[in-house]
Amino acid sequence: MSLLLTKEVPRADSSLSPFLKTTVPKGTLDFDRSDVSRATKIQDDTAKAAAAGWSLSSLNASADKLLGAAQRLEKEMEKETKYWDQILSVSEKGWSTRRMPREPHTVGVWFGFAEAGSLFTARGLAAFRPNASGDIMLDQGLSAGARTIRVQIVEDGQVVPMSKLAMLSSGDEDLEEVIRHARDSLFDEELFHEMTREARTLASWGVAVRNDAIRIPIYKLGKAFNPDSSPKHEVVIELVSTVHHDISINADIRRADVIVLALRLLLVNVYQHRFQKRSQPPRPLTDQPLSTPTYEILQPIINYLNHTNCSSSLVKTIAATQKLLRLSGLSSSPPQTRFTLDSVMPESFRGSEAFSLVEYLKAPLKSVISFRWSETKQYEIVIESHLSAPVFGSIFELRSTPDSKTSSINFHSAVDLEQHLLTLAQKAVADHIATSIPGSTIDRSTASILLASSTEQPARRVEVTLQHNRLGLTRRDGSSSAQVLGLWTIKGSSSSKTAVELVQKMIDEET
Repeated sequence: MSLLLTKEVPRADSSLSPFLKTTVPKGTLDFDRSDVSRATKIQDDTAKAAAAGWSLSSLNASADKLLGAAQRLEKEMEKETKYWDQILSVSEKGWSTRRMPREPHTVGVWFGFAEAGSLFTARGLAAFRPNASGDIMLDQGLSAGARTIRVQIVEDGQVVPMSKLAMLSSGDEDLEEVIRHARDSLFDEELFHEMTREARTLASWGVAVRNDAIRIPIYKLGKAFNPDSSPKHEVVIELVSTVHHDISINADIRRADVIVLALRLLLVNVYQHRFQKRSQPPRPLTDQPLSTPTYEILQPIINYLNHTNCSSSLVKTIAATQKLLRLSGLSSSPPQTRFTLDSVMPESFRGSEAFSLVEYLKAPLKSVISFRWSETKQYEIVIESHLSAPVFGSIFELRSTPDSKTSSINFHSAVDLEQHLLTLAQKAVADHIATSIPGSTIDRSTASILLASSTEQPARRVEVTLQHNRLGLTRRDGSSSAQVLGLWTIKGSSSSKTAVELVQKMIDEET
């Protein structure tokens, strides 16, 4: 070990302590003398220049880092300002903004409904997530994209009208538009969920859930429900995506849109009932779990469809029958239909109840069909459809006013009423013929005309046969075969003569 010393060092023996003298052997410690090397001026200048260069380089690097940090801070400030400006804009337009429950540093928007079901309440709150440019993206969590209710009316296997869809564009919507679509989608998802639950209880009405669609059959008059057959006329309700959904929409979409609007109003009515129930005192504590009720959403629609179907079918039957009667020479007037909602609203609902329209929708439906078979006889059919006991369906009342007297007959089946109308039309034709031909009488049990007989002429009977689209006049004698005198159909007649003229011609030929 060498030590550099600049002055003379005393001997070790005189500077060592007594302890070291006794413990350290002699010759262990030693030193050498050497001269100190001195740096030149060039070396000093070089060292100073290197030190200044390193200092300047460090200062430049620090300045670059500070400038980069300032630029990043400016961008973050711009993004933050843009983020909060969008949140403020959403809040000023009426949307409720709040902190996320499990993310206190994240702001979200509440677009759900306070009275929504337990499966949809949590999905009504979405977080605001900024993207790279500072624009807000709506984080809906478990949402499967915007979806909406679509209603199709199928007739004879073909889609006739289809409801409109609220189509989304490629992403150019503002934040409020995105929130609105998310709210509408959540509402329609709960609506479809409640309708699916209700549809499982309506199997006796022919309602089925197949291929993620609710199918409501519309059976024509005279055709009963057959679970083994597929109806040709039905209403199909689906929950479809509104993003990139390419469909062709029929121009006649008013019926389908009305059904969609009615379904949404009925779900709003469900929200109102939930709010009223929640506002009441809670039920006593019990060990039994609370059951989720099934709400009436599809039933009013089914009642309306069945009611209008019966009314329109009866109007078509009466109009076809009157056309046959006019072709046969019997004057009659076209049917007139009045459709009303027969409902007496409570006084507490008038003017103050926000959802009284839904009460009208669930009220009994009433249609009145007025027509004449002849100049002296006025008929009126009153159709009432109910959702509540004791009817659970449609009842029919036939009123007639001959000779200033009113009589009525009630029917619980549209088929029976239709058959009775055809019988009345037959008798009207027979009465017209019997009144126009002297000496003839009418057999009301068979709607036949009995012509006058003599010793030369045997008894002659002319029968009137009437079906849905055909009116026939047939001569039947006791032993001879039937002879068709005239035949009238919806498309025309086999003869230009009326029924009275044909019968009179037959009488003239035999005399």
